[in-house]
Amino acid sequence: ATVSSARLTLTCQTNGKFKVFPYADMSVRRLEDLCNDICS
Repeated sequence: ATVSSARLTLTCQTNGKFKVFPYADMSVRRLEDLCNDICS
């Protein structure tokens, strides 16, 4: 994931989908869930 300022952009490398979140302070567990979600 790439962090820019106070936002977090998650990009799935397998399908190119991405989501932008207005905050960057998420737990690793939460990030894994979000990654699995956008990659599915």
